Amino acid sequence: MDLLPDRVADALRPSHERRFPTAITRQEVQDCRFTATKFPGSYGPHHVDDCLDRAAASLPL
Repeated sequence: MDLLPDRVADALRPSHERRFPTAITRQEVQDCRFTATKFPGSYGPHHVDDCLDRAAASLPL
């Protein structure tokens, strides 16, 4: 299981509520790369890119 969504959510919590020892950075989210899948009902690349862009924009620099 990929931890990216959990790490992004964790970084948006107050520091005293975080579960991970270090918060994910905007740059780490922007550097994420995923391979395309061909499963029915899977997300298209543009959906994933849009989600990552919104996540990165919500994180501190």
